[in-house]
Amino acid sequence: MIQVYTNNPTAILAGGDLQFTAFKARKGCTTTLNSGGIALNRAGVYMIVANFSFAATAAGDVVISQRVNGVVSEADTASATAAALGIVNLTIPSLVIVRDEDCCCGSYAIVNYQVDVAGTLESANATVTKII
Repeated sequence: MIQVYTNNPTAILAGGDLQFTAFKARKGCTTTLNSGGIALNRAGVYMIVANFSFAATAAGDVVISQRVNGVVSEADTASATAAALGIVNLTIPSLVIVRDEDCCCGSYAIVNYQVDVAGTLESANATVTKII
């Protein structure tokens, strides 16, 4: 189990990754940070709840997507309409399955989050719990 966060406002380009920078809590080594993303290092089922506060540069829709090993799942996205420089708060709850010796990736997964518009990541946090 880990809880990760960032609370340093960071400028992000359209299509950029939203990165976590620190641990609030960590138990064991099943999950860890990996280049700003979350590494799931063992086979199992993980519950991830990720929260983001994002200020879009221009008015319009803000879409944040979760990627697992580079693949986006349409079910694991969140969106909201923002005013120019207005802050939106988005949450993505998801289950991620890491199969034992998965044929494409081994028994691990890297989970990253990406935003489709330019703006400022005001803060982010995620809690990851291995269910089984």
